[in-house]
Amino acid sequence: MLYFWVIQIVELVAIDDFVSNDSIHTTIRNRLDDILNYSADIELNVRNNPDNNTNCYGPKLISLCKASGLRILNGRHKNGFANDFTFCGANGMSVIDYLLVPVSLFPIVRQLIVSNFTTFSDNAFLHIQLSLLCNKQNSTRFPDDENGEKLSQDKFKWNDELKEQCRDCLLNNMEKINLCRERIDFDGQQLLDNSLAEFTSTLNDIMAPFFKKRTNNYKSCRSNICDDKPWFNAQCKDLHRRYINCLNIFNRLKSQLNHSNLIRAKKDYKTLERRLKREYMRTEGNMLDIMRLTNPKLFYKKFKRKASPKHAVPLKLFHEHFKSLCSSDTDAVLDDSQFHDTDGECVYEELDREITENDILKAIRNLKRDKSHGVDGILNEYFIEYKDVFMPVLLYIFNGILQSGIFPTDWAKAILIPIFKKGNVLDPNNYRGISLVSNFGKLFTSVLNQRLIDWSETFDIVTDAQFGFRPGLGTVDAIFALTSLIFKSLSAKNHYCTQLKSKNIGCFLQWKAQKSKVYDGI
Repeated sequence: MLYFWVIQIVELVAIDDFVSNDSIHTTIRNRLDDILNYSADIELNVRNNPDNNTNCYGPKLISLCKASGLRILNGRHKNGFANDFTFCGANGMSVIDYLLVPVSLFPIVRQLIVSNFTTFSDNAFLHIQLSLLCNKQNSTRFPDDENGEKLSQDKFKWNDELKEQCRDCLLNNMEKINLCRERIDFDGQQLLDNSLAEFTSTLNDIMAPFFKKRTNNYKSCRSNICDDKPWFNAQCKDLHRRYINCLNIFNRLKSQLNHSNLIRAKKDYKTLERRLKREYMRTEGNMLDIMRLTNPKLFYKKFKRKASPKHAVPLKLFHEHFKSLCSSDTDAVLDDSQFHDTDGECVYEELDREITENDILKAIRNLKRDKSHGVDGILNEYFIEYKDVFMPVLLYIFNGILQSGIFPTDWAKAILIPIFKKGNVLDPNNYRGISLVSNFGKLFTSVLNQRLIDWSETFDIVTDAQFGFRPGLGTVDAIFALTSLIFKSLSAKNHYCTQLKSKNIGCFLQWKAQKSKVYDGI
């Protein structure tokens, strides 16, 4: 709960009490001028309060508001996301968490959202977003890269419990989204980049209250933490799954029946979990007690902290290493005039046709959940869960890019994460880079990729000997074909093959590093 306390003291004028020189000094009065000058409230909106029950704390809250000049914002915010219960207990639902602010500060509260209930608490947390004008931005949180740009740590993580609430927020902001969509300009690279960045920023502002996370430090290493509790068994997991389902149903419709089902499911799950935890802790305690007496070395080893790595590859070495992988070492001169000299004619109508809704839906069905996002923070779950909301926007943007032939610059940017393979930890050659690109851009390129696959199969462009980068084929098929030829040659039962003395010759290549040799001037 977040409270803003601004105490306003009312100046009282009384008759002379025969005490001289008891007035407030002018220097103090000038400093407290805003506090001593009390102004009456304007007419406030009627609160939309779902809690009709009263108790002894209600009059105390009203007295506090009268004495301090604070007002209750729950049920009065313009977006309507604060008109809900904030507490769900065994005895019922209630509103006990309030945001108290002066009337003069009502306009700066951009969003006030009573979030859905979770498994962590009986109280629903309040999400508050303020419009503040800061004179100086704190720039000491994150380090700078070599180009002087800030390394942002904003991360978006999908939360399935908030998807219904996020849908309502999206529908309420559709006018703002459509306005940003209409501003997207495809007449030039810079115009497209700026307008698309504005659209992405607007979308992230809408999604941030639900899915935005912020890490406490900028270290990329994470300890391996097992999320599952060791005392969980199959029965406990089933009850937990039932508890989560009842919680989701209750968040969608807060009725008395759903509340009773939620309390019953929670009680069954918590009772079993506490019993299993006690049994597990008792067993572990007995085991450690025996280990302390029989094997002290192993006993103290369990409590010894693991040493953290003291050495790390400098970012400059990583930059030079991956830069060398992407640079071409060939002396061939490529003429890109052939790719631009088309006289404005459509070479293949199958490839240049307009992107349809079915094309996008087919690409969305192939998206995977729980995938990391790129620099723009767009998650795959946005398109999976809200495809009906984003479909007009996707059609407009994708067809505009296809017709203009201009690819957004932000979609070509990637977050490069080095993954250690083996060997010396200080050698950058022992790291494999994982690129996290924009999911927005990947959705567009997957539509084009499927179009190229259909076109190549229809006109028999790709040979059957190619197994890589083809759907339904892989290295397993190539290994099967190779082993079949080897076994057939070794058997040598065929007289025709024996006379010809046929031999199988195989060439095996092991790439030290995957280098990009694709011509990028197209």
